[in-house]
Amino acid sequence: IDPSQFLRSLKNSFRKGGFPFFDVFAQQDVEVLELVLGELSSSSTIASDAYKIRSSTTIMCHTCLQLNITEDNTSILLLPVLKDIQVALRKIEESQVLTSSNTPFCHVCSSSKDSDSSFHLSSLGNYLIIQLNRFEVSDGTIKKNCVPVHCSPHIRVVTVYSELKYK
Repeated sequence: IDPSQFLRSLKNSFRKGGFPFFDVFAQQDVEVLELVLGELSSSSTIASDAYKIRSSTTIMCHTCLQLNITEDNTSILLLPVLKDIQVALRKIEESQVLTSSNTPFCHVCSSSKDSDSSFHLSSLGNYLIIQLNRFEVSDGTIKKNCVPVHCSPHIRVVTVYSELKYK
């Protein structure tokens, strides 16, 4: 099946949705999926609840102990490439210490400070859509991590492949 006609029909929607450089001839599976899910969400609360991901990120400043909690709703969960999906899910919920170049700005201290960061999935719909973060930039070159990822047999996986394109 040639999807180019379908993608051409989406081109106007992408431009209206803030994707002015959408190229129908480049592989952009995740962008297309996000647009389709956005359209479903706006027309059906039942559909949006089926794949909605609610999460929260907590950042605690090491200096003043101020907590900053950010809540987010999304439809696609970005995971690191690890040997197993369940390991990757546990990994994103591990606490991290943010130091040196990745310290967040603390509004109480009025400067960037070392902090602890934790991510928590608050609720999930019936379907969890995962995008594996397979691309890394190291020393100015883009590298793709092609390590196979295992998924438990009780989880049904639909894979969407996405290629990175830089302009």
